[in-house]
Amino acid sequence: MTKLTTFFASLVSLFSTKDNCETKQAINELKSYSDRELAELGISRFNIKEAVQYGRQSAA
Repeated sequence: MTKLTTFFASLVSLFSTKDNCETKQAINELKSYSDRELAELGISRFNIKEAVQYGRQSAA
């Protein structure tokens, strides 16, 4: 690998790690909510991870 390729690979890894950490924090936060609070947000307990990663489904 060239130095430039290594630099960009490190940069991508850094952003990926930051996003992963923020995702875990959001999931843990939502897990602490009651079922009622989650329902008010349009999220059920079984789909917290998907809601954080992909957004919640719209109530069309």
